[in-house]
Amino acid sequence: MIYSSDTDVTPFDTGAYASSTTYISGTATKKAAEAVWWQIKERAAKMLGVEVPCTIELRDRRAWAPSGESVSLEEVALNSLHQDEQHQIMGQASYVSPESPPPWAAQFAEIEVDVETGQVTAKKLVMAIDCGVAINPITASGQREGAMMQGGRPAPRRSSPSTRLGSA
Repeated sequence: MIYSSDTDVTPFDTGAYASSTTYISGTATKKAAEAVWWQIKERAAKMLGVEVPCTIELRDRRAWAPSGESVSLEEVALNSLHQDEQHQIMGQASYVSPESPPPWAAQFAEIEVDVETGQVTAKKLVMAIDCGVAINPITASGQREGAMMQGGRPAPRRSSPSTRLGSA
């Protein structure tokens, strides 16, 4: 069972924002799943009398010993939780990255400028992004549209004004 956004059962997290959400949260989820994977193999090995858990193969909702014997994942869970040493198989993990994955993008705008008023009107915007595999295409589309608006905002200026606190 996976809980999301319930402060009664989930620990505090400052969050993974914008482009790093899948990279950061996905890596933490992968690490937690690997912990569960290993616990299932350990329990199945114990049930099947196998001394080396890494020789257990998980497939088809079963844990298979090198001998061909197997137990179902349901049996593994039941054994772990209710029959032997009462251990709940679960995983938790965190991930902090020293870097965020760099997406690559190019943006082009066709604009019209009213030379009397200085009014700039975007007639056409085109953006190409290499973000890798889009795991959630709808979210990726929203990120792209947001990036297009953020990237297009300073484009008509000759330079970006700066203050002592940073760029405007």
